[in-house]
Amino acid sequence: MAAGATLYLRGGPSPALTWTHRVMKPCINHHALRIFRRGLVVRRLFGIGAAVWMLVPIVGLADVIVIANRTSTTVEWRVVGGSAPAGQFRLEAGDLATIPASGPLSIAVRDGRRNDAVVTHLDADCCYYFGQTRSGKVQLAKIGLGDGDASDSARGLGANQALGTIRVKLLVDDDEPARRPVWERRLLRRMSAASSILEKFCRLRLNVVSVGTWTTDNATQDFSRTLTEFERTVRTESADVAIGFTSQYDIPRSRMHLGGTRGPLHSHILIREWSQHIPEPQRVELLLHEIGHYLGAVHSPEPASIMRAVLISKRTRNARFPIQYDPVNTLIMYMVGEELRSRKVDRFSALTPATQRRLRQIYRELAKISPRDSSADSYLRMLQAGRAARDRGK
Repeated sequence: MAAGATLYLRGGPSPALTWTHRVMKPCINHHALRIFRRGLVVRRLFGIGAAVWMLVPIVGLADVIVIANRTSTTVEWRVVGGSAPAGQFRLEAGDLATIPASGPLSIAVRDGRRNDAVVTHLDADCCYYFGQTRSGKVQLAKIGLGDGDASDSARGLGANQALGTIRVKLLVDDDEPARRPVWERRLLRRMSAASSILEKFCRLRLNVVSVGTWTTDNATQDFSRTLTEFERTVRTESADVAIGFTSQYDIPRSRMHLGGTRGPLHSHILIREWSQHIPEPQRVELLLHEIGHYLGAVHSPEPASIMRAVLISKRTRNARFPIQYDPVNTLIMYMVGEELRSRKVDRFSALTPATQRRLRQIYRELAKISPRDSSADSYLRMLQAGRAARDRGK
């Protein structure tokens, strides 16, 4: 199993969970797909309405600046110069915003106490956060990501106003206990919920292009072998990624894999789908965690991030627990997403040299922060191996 493909469940009255074929003929319930595409019940069920208000149209600019609000109050600012259109932003406590850009820009942050603004220069492809001093003053700080700090030039992908699309082939195995109309409706709604969250954080949406089943070997009890079997027997065909939900395993009583993939832009993702005791929002988080890995995200030490290593616990059963990515992984996913939108890349090694360079800087820093977690180091080695292969081919 590749790095970054292991999650754990801890605590709670239900059994402890832990993290992440018959060749299928496409068979689509078009009514269910219409439900998916309309995005029904997503915000109502999962409480993910955008708390970032941007009073300007979103434009398709290749770079991005990520700003998180780690204060206890709403922060307002406006873009006053640089590579993004002028506009006004309002960021709720605990939320984050992505600002499309094509290079550095300047923002004016409103100081609520004095009712004036402080102008700050921001670098492209970087992360910032609002914090509060002991006196309560709101200040903007940069998250150090080891570059000398970031882009001295735009990555040059060109403008693209359209949302990006990840085409998904959706499958369940032959151990799924529910009838097809039931599991199809359930999973399409889950994909719709995940799609809405992805759109907010990295301007990507999920498009289910086919739905079907595959047969698993019940003698296989190792999760990584089941993933290998899934890869061998299911072709992605017209999809970018095949996402399979397997029900063949017994309910675990200890830590174990909940889902997994081989790494960024890999063609297959496998997720466990069995216990009725897991609330749907936690299943959405698990799906988004694996899609995060697909987009280059790594495990995060931030306890509220979708990319935390221990994904399911008593705390996450609270209906008010946010479903959100951390700022650094949001930056990674947005940059990879721009490559999907602008260049239709299908391999991690096919990213532009500028994007790869920035990702290597970020992964090096993340590997230092979390030395016991191998995901950042594994993705860094993937990029380095791809660069070495290109150099040998010159």
